[in-house]
Amino acid sequence: MTDEIKKEKKKKVVKTVAKRGEKKAATKAGRIFRGPLFWIVFAIIAVSVFGQISGAGSAYTKVNTSQILDAIAQSEVNSATVIDKDQIIRVELKPGRTINGASKVEASYVVRQEPTIVDALSANPPLRGWNIEVPKTPLILSFLFSLAPI
Repeated sequence: MTDEIKKEKKKKVVKTVAKRGEKKAATKAGRIFRGPLFWIVFAIIAVSVFGQISGAGSAYTKVNTSQILDAIAQSEVNSATVIDKDQIIRVELKPGRTINGASKVEASYVVRQEPTIVDALSANPPLRGWNIEVPKTPLILSFLFSLAPI
């Protein structure tokens, strides 16, 4: 009877060792998905994809600055916004007018070009007016940048 008990114990030990071995093999593959790094990378990718999808509906088409200045000179602009820090001008054209097939267009400009744009908008004001926006950096980012070494 003792031989039978020893054999049963050996079988149990072999089974538990085999089970432990299977768990280790599964955890190596599953360890990637359980770790925080995977979920951080997954969250960053998910937010990026969502941002691309949600921002695509109201996007402005990029065109040359000269095309926008021509549209302003010909009074084809419905409204305009000059974004100062980003050095971008966004224009909504009058109904029926398009530049490269788009009625909402934007262009980048260089620093010294801003007075030319403002003069053009002042000489030919859009129907719904024009505005200059100066984006503000969020307070927390300003604080973090002040702490970060340069």
